[in-house]
Amino acid sequence: MEKDEKKQKIIERRLNICYKLTSVLARPVFKLFYNFDFEKPVTLPKPAIILANHTTDYDPLLLAGMIKNQFYFLASENCFRKGTLSKFLVWAYNPISKIKGASDTMAVLKTLRYLKEGKSVCIFPEGGRTFNGRTNSIEPATGKLVKVSGASLVTARIVGGYMTIPRWGFGRRKGRGKGSWGGKIVNVYSPEQLKTMSPKEITDLISKDLYVDAYELQKANPIHYKGKDLAYGMECGVCVCPSCRTIGSIKTKGDSVFCTNCGISTTLNDYGFFEDGFIFKSYGEWDEWQEGFYRYYVNSFENEKEPLVYDDGVSLRTINAEHETKELGTGRFSLYKNRFTFEPENGEKIELPVNIIPDSSVFSRTNFNFTDDKGLHYELYTEHLINDRLLNVRKYHSLWKLLRTGL
Repeated sequence: MEKDEKKQKIIERRLNICYKLTSVLARPVFKLFYNFDFEKPVTLPKPAIILANHTTDYDPLLLAGMIKNQFYFLASENCFRKGTLSKFLVWAYNPISKIKGASDTMAVLKTLRYLKEGKSVCIFPEGGRTFNGRTNSIEPATGKLVKVSGASLVTARIVGGYMTIPRWGFGRRKGRGKGSWGGKIVNVYSPEQLKTMSPKEITDLISKDLYVDAYELQKANPIHYKGKDLAYGMECGVCVCPSCRTIGSIKTKGDSVFCTNCGISTTLNDYGFFEDGFIFKSYGEWDEWQEGFYRYYVNSFENEKEPLVYDDGVSLRTINAEHETKELGTGRFSLYKNRFTFEPENGEKIELPVNIIPDSSVFSRTNFNFTDDKGLHYELYTEHLINDRLLNVRKYHSLWKLLRTGL
């Protein structure tokens, strides 16, 4: 027992040293390469639940540069399947694994345990990075978790991250001028304050503190973001042509976006807006229109024997709690009005009714994660281009949500 306690202290000392190094190094590195505007680092009460909006994969490092005292963070389960990088991540930071596209009870319980032990935990309550520049909705259960924990609540807001590294994009963009990318602690709420509030009131408070609309900010204060291939990857987010209404016809190259079916095209400029008199002024407007189109498309599509959308040459696998994967093959993945189907080139056809899929999400740009009602976790992915373009899995997530809610 004494030996185990000594070993645990050594581990915690290592984690604390790694955090301090990260906290110190993050500031000059992100200032130099991305012009990130850090405020003076703060010391927070412990334990605390730190909640922040999610715009880039660098967000945990940025928060470490903003906060002096150590915290642990929730990381997507996918991060634990990256070989040597995953081993280093666990060794240096020991993050809490959270399965995307699933209600992960174990992650919640481990978070509460850490807080009870006096450790602080950082969570990105949107569940994923924003595709359209607006902070995603906060799950109602977030307020309940905060209230049950008995810890302090710290809210942090990062602005400019979406313009610097958009969810759908590739490469690096560096903003010119103050405010191009920065972050701050918005509020610190004591346990005593939180006791007087309902879980809904706490969730509403979090939503208000974390909300950012990148395009509205850019309109109010235009900032120049210099980079290469500014539009490349946009088809991971928007795949419906606003002119001919074809799904899957959008393609990008360099700074250009175009439809391979009707030929409509535009250019993305250094301010993040479309040029050439395009139908939309920004990706955000296109994304909003696309979500409305999906609603119309689902409601007008009456044939349950034909798929709403599908992709050939994609792979499907299952993942267990130990991060072990089982490949189910490569073939056609389809979404019908009442089911998902996967038809591998070699193997048996798999059918999963929509009503037994309670959760789904998009990981990175091109991975679709979902879980069935028995807790089996699936991941759709591809390691190559599909028809010479990047795979769009957002359509599955968006259409699944509409089919589940009946809207």
